[in-house]
Amino acid sequence: MLTPELLDILWDFSDPADSEERLRQALLGGQYDDVEQAELATQVARAMALQERFEEAKEALAEVSESHASQHPAVWARVLLERGRILTSTGHKALAISVLERAANQAAEHGLLFLGVDSLYMLAVADTGHTEAWTLKALEMAEQAEDPRTAQWAITLHNFLGWHFDEAGDHWGALHHFRLAKISADECGTDAQRHVTQWTVARSLRTIGRYEDALQIQEELEANDPEDPQVTEELMELRWAITDRKRDA
Repeated sequence: MLTPELLDILWDFSDPADSEERLRQALLGGQYDDVEQAELATQVARAMALQERFEEAKEALAEVSESHASQHPAVWARVLLERGRILTSTGHKALAISVLERAANQAAEHGLLFLGVDSLYMLAVADTGHTEAWTLKALEMAEQAEDPRTAQWAITLHNFLGWHFDEAGDHWGALHHFRLAKISADECGTDAQRHVTQWTVARSLRTIGRYEDALQIQEELEANDPEDPQVTEELMELRWAITDRKRDA
């Protein structure tokens, strides 16, 4: 089976075309067994789908599903998960929910914790009427994980819930989850994740009018990374907001 750490090396989600090329090279490298090659093929399909080459992606997944390796629990879970992603991206939410539930059940039945959390996260995306429930279930699984890479899912999931509450107008609920994402990032995240979670906490503080607290965080982030455009933009927004507040006082 492929490890999440290996896939982290092969994947750059900001550049799916480049990721596809790396995944194809790994697939042709001859260093993986049949199961691992089938898993890599599902990731090639994912990369194609992120480039909106959905028909090609579906064909790639069909090839995997027809192979002997598809009988392996991890391969079949990945096939179902990637089919669910494609259905979600193409607007077939009802079908996506059904397929993703099968992916989550397959992962749970065989102790594939990372894939189980991923499937539940995608259910939260697809099943918008039950976003919070699916995300909380995924969080429960992630928080039970012993390996750090699966535990990192808590960062993504709390951040996802933060934006979910923010868009619903529950800004205090959003701040709560952004803070929990930061705590998780401080415990097991990367430097990039710690940076992002600090930024989202500060962004949320600005939303509820705590400009000075937000400014302090953003200034710290600017000192660490002066080239981050999102930090620069937030600093401008905060300084304008503080000036306007003083003018209106």
